[in-house]
Amino acid sequence: MKARISSLRRIAVLWSLLTILIVTGFPYATNLFSEARFRTFNDDRGRVEGLLDRAGEETTLQEWEDSVRTGRDALRGEWEREADRAIEEELREHGDTPELRNELTVKRDSARASWESALAD
Repeated sequence: MKARISSLRRIAVLWSLLTILIVTGFPYATNLFSEARFRTFNDDRGRVEGLLDRAGEETTLQEWEDSVRTGRDALRGEWEREADRAIEEELREHGDTPELRNELTVKRDSARASWESALAD
């Protein structure tokens, strides 16, 4: 029984500490909750394969290149819009602080670089 009370006290103390950190605006408390997820190339692999299949139906090399470029640009634009929405949602939920905005921007840039690199391969 004593061990159970001790565990409950520990949980209560941790919960209280977390609440205090959030309420007082501890600068890095928002980073604990940053859950923005940016699409990876694997999320889009099927769409890229479909794009390449459709481009394969073109009759000339120039038409194929145009088809691939158009599809790639559409996917890239969609990726950017979705990433911007994810960032704005995080900022609404956790407060628009310069620290959080910078953290999310770094995550987005890293995710985009990985996505672009995989797309180029």
